[in-house]
Amino acid sequence: MKEIQIAAGCKTRIIRRQFSSLATTYTFEAVPVSGDLAGTVEIKGSDWIFPKSAKRVPLQPSNRVTAGVWDTFFSVYVIPEVDVVVTLPSKSLNSLPWLLGLLLVVIVVAITLFLLT
Repeated sequence: MKEIQIAAGCKTRIIRRQFSSLATTYTFEAVPVSGDLAGTVEIKGSDWIFPKSAKRVPLQPSNRVTAGVWDTFFSVYVIPEVDVVVTLPSKSLNSLPWLLGLLLVVIVVAITLFLLT
């Protein structure tokens, strides 16, 4: 787990993804150091190489953002109104089934080509 301490009013990038077209869901927790949790999550994505407008949602104790297939460049910023500690879980392997499926297809094609020659 990765913990990031963010001071009130500081815009901090907590997630950055470049040159990836795998659909991925990111989760993170936000805990106020003192007081009630308040702030904004800013999500910046792209349509391949063309930037999309930033999307802003309220900061919650448990947050979930999704990068789509066309979000080649994707960043998530937290702008808290109070000091917070953001916790990101260890990288999950939710794209592992896709990668294994792609690997299987490549192997099958390679074997087929080998047997045909």
